[in-house]
Amino acid sequence: MSWILGLLIISWLAIFSSQSLVDLADSLVIGTALYIAFKQNNFKNLLTSFRPSLLWPIWIFIILIGLFLNTDLKTPGPWKDFFEFRWILTFLSWIYILRNLADHKKSFNILAILTILLNLAALVVWFKNPSARAGGLLGSAMSFAHNLAPLLSLFTVLLITNWKNFSKQEKILTSVVVITSGVLVILTFTRGVWIGSVLAILTTTFLWNRKVFASVLVALTVVFLIGISTSERFSNRVFTKTANEIDSNQERTALWRGNWEMIKEHPLFGVGLGANKSHLRKYYDIFGYPEGQRQSHAHNQYLQYWAGTGTVGLLCFLSFLFFVLKYSYNGFKNNRTNSYVKNLQLALLAALICFLVGSLTESNFNIAKNRFFFLILAGMAVAWSRSSEKSKN
Repeated sequence: MSWILGLLIISWLAIFSSQSLVDLADSLVIGTALYIAFKQNNFKNLLTSFRPSLLWPIWIFIILIGLFLNTDLKTPGPWKDFFEFRWILTFLSWIYILRNLADHKKSFNILAILTILLNLAALVVWFKNPSARAGGLLGSAMSFAHNLAPLLSLFTVLLITNWKNFSKQEKILTSVVVITSGVLVILTFTRGVWIGSVLAILTTTFLWNRKVFASVLVALTVVFLIGISTSERFSNRVFTKTANEIDSNQERTALWRGNWEMIKEHPLFGVGLGANKSHLRKYYDIFGYPEGQRQSHAHNQYLQYWAGTGTVGLLCFLSFLFFVLKYSYNGFKNNRTNSYVKNLQLALLAALICFLVGSLTESNFNIAKNRFFFLILAGMAVAWSRSSEKSKN
C-alpha cells in the first residue's frame, strides 16, 4: 500500500533532518494505526501484536513503583520521562501497519534513494567544516552516528546476501548507500558505533555463509589497517591518544561509577526512571570528583535503566530486546518462500545488533530520534517475522 510507504518515507526523512518531523511522523503512525483498528474494530490485534503482551503492564507497574518510592510528585522531570513510554504504542503501531506492506524490495529501493540524498546532504554539511565530526543535517554527531551505523549495517548485509539476485541498477544503488554511509560513519568518529557495525555485520554474515564471513572479516581488517596508517585523526581516536579522548573516557568512567553505586543502594526498583542525573552529585562527592564534573545520562543504556528502574526494570528492558531479536532471527531462519524477505530479516537483525552494541557506550534509546528509528527497525522485524512463520506453516 502506497500510504505505508509514505509513512516510511516521512519517518526515514525525519530521523535525519528534524526532531519536529519525528514528532509529526510519530503522531501519524499512532493515529493511522488507531484509525485502522477503530475502522476494523480490532483493537485487540493492535495491542497484542507483540508477544508477550503482558510485558507492557508489568514493566509500567515496576517503573511506577520506583517513581513513587524515590521521586517527589512535584519534581516534573522523571514523570515527563515516564510519559515518553508512549513509544510502546508507537512500536505496536509500526508492527500493525507494516504487516500490510506488500512490496518490500520496491520499498527498500526507494528508501535507498532517499538515504543517498540524505547522505550527500550530510557530506556537503561536513565539507563546510571538515575539522568537526560529521553530524548530518542536525549537526549532532552522536545521535547521527547511532542512526547511521545501524542503517549501514542493514544495507551492507542486504547487499552481500542479495548480490547474486540484484539487478545491475540495484547493485549500484545499494553500493552507493553502503559507501556513503560508511564514509559518514567513520567521519562521526564515534567509536561505539564503529564497534557496533563491525560486530553486527560479522555476526550476521557468519549466520548466513561462513566463506562470505571470512571474506568480510578480511575486508574490514584491511579497511581498519588503511584507516590507522593513513589518518592520524582516525588512529588517535582508536587508540585514545589525545586529551579529548582521555577526558571523554574519564567522564564515562565517572558516570558509570556513579550509576553503579545507585544500583547497589537501590537494587530492586532503582532511583526512579530518568532520575539518575539528579543523584550523581551525591556519589561524586564520595569519590572526590570536582564540582564541574559532568552530570548526564549514564552513557550506557543498560546502566541507565538498571540504575533508574532497578534490576526488575532492567530485566523487562532486556526481555523486550530479547524477543525483538528472536522475532528477527526466526524471520530469517523460518522463511522458505521469499529469499529477499529472508535476507532482509537478517539485515534487520544486523541493524538491531549494531544499535544494541552502541548502547554500551551511549544511552541511545533515551534519544528520541534514535529510539524512533530503532522502533521502525524492530517493527519491521516483528511484522515480517509473522509473515515468515505463516509461509512456513
